[in-house]
Amino acid sequence: MPAAQHLRPDQVLVAKGQSRREIARGLHASVIRRAAGMINRVSSQGAIVFTGGVAKNPCMAALLAQRLGREILVPDDPQSVGALGAALLAGHDSMSAA
Repeated sequence: MPAAQHLRPDQVLVAKGQSRREIARGLHASVIRRAAGMINRVSSQGAIVFTGGVAKNPCMAALLAQRLGREILVPDDPQSVGALGAALLAGHDSMSAA
């Protein structure tokens, strides 16, 4: 079995002369293409609130804004937004049940 079959895809690209920076940008762009397609199926206008841990990556936010041509809003603590929303819904549900 050739040694190349034991390399991860990023190692193969580095061996072929691709910079790690360009490999990372390509991975980011791939994720953004997929996310943008899903976002456009739901909404095609207005600002987007980008939450979750990935939203802390400024490259991802910039690529998403570029791909969608829309404003991307990132909260100060984007990784906590989902938990906050869940807590608010749980509180609302418990008050409705009372």
